[in-house]
Amino acid sequence: MLFSVLKSSRYLWFYLLAFILLEVLGVGGATYNFVKEREIILSTRVEKLENAYKITVDTYRIVSQTLYEEVIHHPQVLEILRQVQGASLEEKADLREQLLQLLKPTYENLTDRNLRQLHFHLPDGTSFLRFHRPEKFGDPLFAVRESVRQANLRQIPVFGFEEGRIFNGFRYVFPIVAPSTQGEADSVEDNPVHLGSVETSISFKAIQDTLNQFFQGHFQLVLNQSVVEDKVFQSEVSNYVESELSDRFLREKRSLPLPSSGCNIPCDHLATLKDRLKSRIQDRLTTHSSFAVPLRVESQGYIATFVSIRNVSQDPVAYLVSYEPDSTLASYRRSFYVEVTLLTLLNVLFIGFLYNVHRSQRILRSQKNELSRINDALQGEISARSKAEEDERQKSQQLTETLDQLKATQSQLVQSEKMSALGQLVAGVAHEINNPTSFIYSNVTPAQDYAESMIQVITLYQQTYPDPPPNLAAALEELDVEFVQQDFPHLLNSMQMGAKRIRDIVSSLRSFARLDESEQKTVDLHEGLESTLTLFAHRFQGIQVLQNYGDLPPVDCYPGLLNQVFASLISNALDALKHSDPDRPKQIQIATWCDRSKNRVYISIMDNGSGINPEVRDRIFDPFFTTKPVGKGTGLGLSTSYSIITHLHQGTLNCYSTPGIETEFIISIPIQLR
Repeated sequence: MLFSVLKSSRYLWFYLLAFILLEVLGVGGATYNFVKEREIILSTRVEKLENAYKITVDTYRIVSQTLYEEVIHHPQVLEILRQVQGASLEEKADLREQLLQLLKPTYENLTDRNLRQLHFHLPDGTSFLRFHRPEKFGDPLFAVRESVRQANLRQIPVFGFEEGRIFNGFRYVFPIVAPSTQGEADSVEDNPVHLGSVETSISFKAIQDTLNQFFQGHFQLVLNQSVVEDKVFQSEVSNYVESELSDRFLREKRSLPLPSSGCNIPCDHLATLKDRLKSRIQDRLTTHSSFAVPLRVESQGYIATFVSIRNVSQDPVAYLVSYEPDSTLASYRRSFYVEVTLLTLLNVLFIGFLYNVHRSQRILRSQKNELSRINDALQGEISARSKAEEDERQKSQQLTETLDQLKATQSQLVQSEKMSALGQLVAGVAHEINNPTSFIYSNVTPAQDYAESMIQVITLYQQTYPDPPPNLAAALEELDVEFVQQDFPHLLNSMQMGAKRIRDIVSSLRSFARLDESEQKTVDLHEGLESTLTLFAHRFQGIQVLQNYGDLPPVDCYPGLLNQVFASLISNALDALKHSDPDRPKQIQIATWCDRSKNRVYISIMDNGSGINPEVRDRIFDPFFTTKPVGKGTGLGLSTSYSIITHLHQGTLNCYSTPGIETEFIISIPIQLR
């Protein structure tokens, strides 16, 4: 009896240890996946804020550059600056007044666009004219303004954040270089004359106001305390207060949040967020790198994002901080809890099944031994009493029948246990099938956030640069931006409703691949290509773009979707060139031609990057297939492009690549859609 109890206890410990092992493996895997997804969400939030900040600063740079090229480089302005060289103090005062009156309307227009100053400097870095303070001039700036020093000494444009003696700002300094007046030079490059430099700038308040228009959150700029101590006048230090996040950082008093700032975060939540962040980010602030931190206040999720800002000397001097509500992590967290619960339930069922099977086997072995013993006893009795009376033979026959019944009972028990195990496994699999549906549905919300961000950036560009060039205006009219802005959110809502109804992977892929019902138009494809190239102009540094356009007739197509295909192919070409041999000249070639006999037009986009291996090339049009690192690509760009060309436009999209040499995508679509 004691041996049986000890043996039973040993089996229970075995199953308990097996359950713990399965639970550790399952929960550990689920935890790893959750942490990975969280890191992707946080890195995406950092990238999103970095891009928004860069786009905002670059937009003001474009405005400043347009001012420089169209207004400052005007012959009348250049002539005044030429006369300043070598002029007496009285003559400089008269020239300063002429320049002030000439550009005063321009300056007033700039202030309406958040550009807060227009400042001219002489070639030696001396201040010549501040439009916001025309009475203050003649002070040397090289020692305190690195941007002015670089622009004048190196004669190159200098853009970026820079510390000031009173406040800090984002400055755009352009050298003023004019052709010689001797008449011997054909261009500025042949015999240039350096006349000084001109500067425009914006405050962080302008960037903060812009970001608040398009992001549901609160933004702050915090500066290294040493920056303020080294640069700011002692009399102006009172304009700064210690940041709530760290005693090593300060912020401007005028950047305090106002009730009308557009922030939808309750003030008590914002204070709690800063208080909790202070103990979590001190070490990370010393790395001078961008990062994001998730937080929760009263069941509301938030993400605090820190983007490192460097000055014109590329020294880390500040952080752009955003506090934004977030529901994505909460959704992933709920999915994680559901997954852990299901795993635990499956582990319990599985261990219970194994225990019951083992227990049944022990019972069956015991019964079999007992039956064998009875059978042996009966056989011996039959042999010893072979000549017994008829009644004894009948008893023996009854015992044999009993044995047969026991064997049948044994077979039934085994079959019953097998069927029970099979039912439990089928039930577990049925529970697991529901998980992919939940994961697909949870990913629709980030897609809506990204779509809203893109629409907001386009709106910002339209507001900042309301008078585009004619070719860009024509392209915008062809694209019908207002229709896309109104229709795209409805499209995402439709995708979200479709995600609720999917029951397997195949139907979800078909729902995702459903194409937009965009307006069909007859357009000039070259305008679409040019507008797409304009969007990627900031990424063409060091890359030569060769355009060999043929004579194409107007093409009947869906221009918005076709531009999406152009953008996807050009983006892939830029990514390929990023990882190519740095010693080779980098080129992107775009060619078009027409075959009227076949009612076809062709577009070729080719790069001389690293190429595509044959085993990868066969899968590039598969949905969700990507060779990029986690968080850098979705694997849907080429798949969506293929659907747009083949399904909507009745055309073809082919890829030809030689590894290490080049990759070419050729689009073929009919001139007239049927």
